Amino acid sequence: LIGIVLLNIVVAVLLDEFIQSMARERWLSLQSKAAIDDPGAKTTSSLDPILSTLASLNDADDVSNRIQDLFELLDAQRQTGALRYQDLAEGLRKLEFDQVINLSREDYDGITLAGALCDSTGN
Repeated sequence: LIGIVLLNIVVAVLLDEFIQSMARERWLSLQSKAAIDDPGAKTTSSLDPILSTLASLNDADDVSNRIQDLFELLDAQRQTGALRYQDLAEGLRKLEFDQVINLSREDYDGITLAGALCDSTGN
């Protein structure tokens, strides 16, 4: 039961980060049209490769399913139903995107609300 609750929280946090990233992207596009046309443009978040993939999906069910698949992939080694910073950072680095995802501790703190969404062991 706790695993299911934590999974829902992780999904909610990832969706929130996705929404925030989209808002940042809209703001940046208003500031510079060249950033839209330049595929080599600098990213605004270490999670941009994942967020770009999620943004290209057709509907909320597709997004939810892809996030669930991603979580299961990242949790495959420990299979605890929870992710620690170390698990998440290592797992994201191993994903095959054009740009390596280097999740910083600050990024992790941002998506976990400085640990408020984590349990007492940091998961």
